[in-house]
Amino acid sequence: MKILADENMPYVEHLLTPLNATVEFKAGRNISNNDLQNTDVLLVRSVTNVNAQLLKNTPVKFVGTATIGVDHIDLDYCKQNNIKVVSSPGCNADAVADYVICALLSQNVDIQNKNVGVLGLGNVGTKVAKRLLSLGANVIGFDPFKNTHDITLASLRDVLAQDIICCHAPKTLTGEFPTFHMLGEDQINQIKPNSILLNAGRGEVIDQSALLERMQQKNDLTLLMDVWENEPSINVDLIPFCKISTGHIAGYSQRGKVNGSSMVIQALFDFLNKQNEFKTLDVLQQKDISNQNVDLKTFCQNMYNIKQDDQNFRTSQASKDSAKRAVMFDQYRKTYPTRDEFIQYHTKNTQLIKAGLTKV
Repeated sequence: MKILADENMPYVEHLLTPLNATVEFKAGRNISNNDLQNTDVLLVRSVTNVNAQLLKNTPVKFVGTATIGVDHIDLDYCKQNNIKVVSSPGCNADAVADYVICALLSQNVDIQNKNVGVLGLGNVGTKVAKRLLSLGANVIGFDPFKNTHDITLASLRDVLAQDIICCHAPKTLTGEFPTFHMLGEDQINQIKPNSILLNAGRGEVIDQSALLERMQQKNDLTLLMDVWENEPSINVDLIPFCKISTGHIAGYSQRGKVNGSSMVIQALFDFLNKQNEFKTLDVLQQKDISNQNVDLKTFCQNMYNIKQDDQNFRTSQASKDSAKRAVMFDQYRKTYPTRDEFIQYHTKNTQLIKAGLTKV
């Protein structure tokens, strides 16, 4: 059996050891049909477009994506050709929730009593909403596919009227409620001045051209942007209007990556009816800070320097050459440093526990 995996999936070779398979790695955006001519299993992340062009006339029968979304996979083609597709729902939900809290606190936002609207209440959006509720925010959510008693549901218009708007919707093009440009020109103009707009879902959920036009005319929103339309060839004109700009790394924690790899490979073992010797992967360091007297903002600054992340991303996108910027977008992600998650830290501090740290 031959397996081809995205080079940015950690611990894959170790996790696949019991299969005695041939495992090869390649940059996800560069995987081609020719690479799959003798490949049985394809393991990817979000940058690989898995479609007929990639899969046609190949022996691939299993596609696993170590991401929560599947908008980069042609599910209809895979179903028609008896190709099993699995994803990793919730693998990096904690990491994205950490990112949201760090991004807000980097702007000196007092989360308590703030009115927050969350777009998309899947694994990530629900995690974000519950964390912010725990920290004292007033949270409502919009998701036409959810019926939850934990989070107050509201209309899109009501969500857009909040002080903070967090976007965590997947990219969908079809169905009753497609999310592509869910925030178009009309919706963007509904957002009240001085609101915070954070997107850590998919770039295409927001019409960034319309957003750029508003910012060029009024510059009256606080933008915290991790995802972009047309990655890696993004519209860099929006970056100067952002208080925080990063390159699709909100969920790029080490734990999130490990979870993604583990979930996909467990699904592969199940698909093959094989026993998996590595059901858990204990590679993450636990850290006790119960004797440290720090508040949440200080903890965030010490654990994850989001402003440095922002600066690194701006530097990566500084070239006037669009082709070079696209390469640097991927390079920024490929060389992204190891990042912990709140849950790896043990504390007695009630505020930190509400934010997501582990209680001692």
